[in-house]
Amino acid sequence: TTESSEGRAPKFLYVVRSPLDVCVSFYHHLSHQVEGCYEQSFDKFFEEWLNGDIPFGSWTDHISSYATTSNLDSEKTCKR
Repeated sequence: TTESSEGRAPKFLYVVRSPLDVCVSFYHHLSHQVEGCYEQSFDKFFEEWLNGDIPFGSWTDHISSYATTSNLDSEKTCKR
């Protein structure tokens, strides 16, 4: 993190959606594009999504990258 003008680390909120919601939403987004439309079934998409074989890579890797690069581990709180 970087320090704010007052010398304290800034606070931020990192919002994480349910992985299933993310997967379904991304499938619909990619399968309804005019260019580069995803044309496989949802089952195939889900498999590729779990493996990180779709555009933007693995959702799990993305979430993990936040958790491992954050210097605020002691201040993080996860809520559902």
